[in-house]
Amino acid sequence: MATVPSGSPVEQEIQTKTTHAIIAAVLGFLCCPLIDIYAIIAANQALAMINQTGAGQQHRPLATVAKFFGIIHLGLAVLGILLYIVLMVVGIAAGVANQ
Repeated sequence: MATVPSGSPVEQEIQTKTTHAIIAAVLGFLCCPLIDIYAIIAANQALAMINQTGAGQQHRPLATVAKFFGIIHLGLAVLGILLYIVLMVVGIAAGVANQ
């Protein structure tokens, strides 16, 4: 693994991807869970670049947090949608049974 000097374009790109990932994870949590998909992708790209080049090690924890929260929130959103669908089907079935 080659060492990359501090402040290099590679390290700046890692920092940019990590920043995008954490902002997307927060926005995904606050507004739309679909944004979490971008957070996961950006965090994975940043982590892959860190693993490849060895640069930007100080950004690894933030990229990992963004990936973790993106995955957790996206999973919870999917579970919420599935629960909503199940409750709708149960409600419809109960309404039909009462007629």
